[in-house]
Amino acid sequence: MRLNEVGVEHFRGWKDPVTWRPGETAVLVGPNSGGKTSLLRAVDIVLDPYRDAYRNRLVEHDYFDLDTTKPVQITAVLSHLSANDLDYFESYVEGRRADGSFGGWDSPQDEFDQGDLVLRLGFRGTFGEPSRAFFARPECGEAAVHQADKVRIGWRFVPADLDPLHELAFYGNSVFSKLFERVDLSSELDAIRNAIANAKGPLLAEPTIADARRRLEEAAQRLRLVDGQNALDFAVAGLSDRRVLQSLQLVLRGRRSSEHLPLLSHGRGLLRVLLLTAILQHASLGDENLILAVEEPEQNLEPINQRLVIRSLLSMHAGAKQLVLSTHSPDVAGSVPLSAVHLVREFSGQPDVRSLQSVAPSEHKFFERHARGAIVDGLYADVVLLVEGPTERGALPVLWAMHRPGEGLDEERIELIDCESIENMPPYVRFFRALEIPVAVLCDADKPPAYEKIKTAAPELLVRWQQHVDWEGVLATEGAVDAIAQALEECRGTLGEWAEHEHPLRDCVRIAAGDAEHLAAANDLPGLLVGYQESAQRIGLAALLRGRSGLDFKSTIYARQVAQSLPSVPPTVVALIELVHQFAAGDAQSRGSRDL
Repeated sequence: MRLNEVGVEHFRGWKDPVTWRPGETAVLVGPNSGGKTSLLRAVDIVLDPYRDAYRNRLVEHDYFDLDTTKPVQITAVLSHLSANDLDYFESYVEGRRADGSFGGWDSPQDEFDQGDLVLRLGFRGTFGEPSRAFFARPECGEAAVHQADKVRIGWRFVPADLDPLHELAFYGNSVFSKLFERVDLSSELDAIRNAIANAKGPLLAEPTIADARRRLEEAAQRLRLVDGQNALDFAVAGLSDRRVLQSLQLVLRGRRSSEHLPLLSHGRGLLRVLLLTAILQHASLGDENLILAVEEPEQNLEPINQRLVIRSLLSMHAGAKQLVLSTHSPDVAGSVPLSAVHLVREFSGQPDVRSLQSVAPSEHKFFERHARGAIVDGLYADVVLLVEGPTERGALPVLWAMHRPGEGLDEERIELIDCESIENMPPYVRFFRALEIPVAVLCDADKPPAYEKIKTAAPELLVRWQQHVDWEGVLATEGAVDAIAQALEECRGTLGEWAEHEHPLRDCVRIAAGDAEHLAAANDLPGLLVGYQESAQRIGLAALLRGRSGLDFKSTIYARQVAQSLPSVPPTVVALIELVHQFAAGDAQSRGSRDL
């Protein structure tokens, strides 16, 4: 059984009806406060077997805009019902038509294949009143969904704030308790009770205990409460199975420890992984259904362990019939096909949830192979800025922070994405435009045909380095020559000795700026440029930056190092930064195509 469709209305941040259709695996991504948690909690309200309609009534903040005059309405449609499920829920099952409407599976005018049969549950939460889930088939008269029904469905939600210490101990309905609930442990627990009773001898012989026992017994005799010696004793009385189990703690010996320590002594990340493992272990013990929903499985885990945990959750042996995750981690979102990713955020001013499967399907193969990380990063941003290569990716954040301290790219929620070439830019534009994420593009002016293709893709803002052709031209024309040359020399030094590079570097500058006497004696990059007039220095510097010598300085690290060496931000870069900031602020005047 799987969760096929969810409908939510007037719940928390969801005002108008919204529909979500998760697949066998679904990963919810999106900015903070986008609605991921609310979506999962809405499903939990309908399917949690242990929700108490009286104790867990909806409160004021569960209603959109605190408007308690309208009820919260939630619908959950379950598909992939087994033959046993169909027998169990026979009175409540419906057929689903191609247009999405429902009909009684047994009605004479409708014929449904078994794959079209679904179970539809509803919930209507009126403020201040206890509300329960009900079967939505009209003929059922909103019959209540009972705990046993929900247990059979198998929904299990692991919220981010679930306490692993509680769930990994023997408490009622805890995951750890459920691992052993099918086993009769009465004889083993009796052995523990007997061992406690048999171990009391040394305790009673301890002088302080013995003296206190004697004095209590004498006082009881004087009050005629007891009669005779040894009237007071210690015994294991009234120690239930549950209390015996609760006296046992799970302890763990870590990789660097020789002692077993209580779980409280270990990190939260480890505890959460143990909790997820226990849930999957419980599901694998029998043929029970499990729809597992985990909020932020990356919590307290470094990237390597994030990937290990997700691979474990996605494993065919995990035991879950359906897996739903919400995450802020690119490593988690990047572990599943893009078709399994669902974006939760505002679209056209209203929150919604959309599957990436329905967005730019023609480009899915391109993104799966080449750009998964970049695409996922952009899903969390308010604005995406596309650049051609690693030099802009390395330098622009540095210059942004220099020009606007405290108002950099991250502060403005602008994600800078390296498309790796101008030819790759149109698919990125179409992808983010389809998701209604504002897109700005920064490109060079040396490839007019590629530029026209970007224009056809229609980014909201398209900026071109027209006057200086490319990023290297901007730096060479407007940057501080001495500072850039020295920074390039430091970068060159990481590639080898001067003698290995001097001939191609000297020839590069000579061809670009003209021959000069000082070139033969130069023993570093600043020395190659120092003997020219400034205009010739800048021409030679541009050739070096563009890699005409055969040495490639076009890397993110080198670009960052060059940018950090500049005493001020070049004026054209200042113009770019201001334009993108206006665009990110929603200024309509900043949209369109601009040449700088």
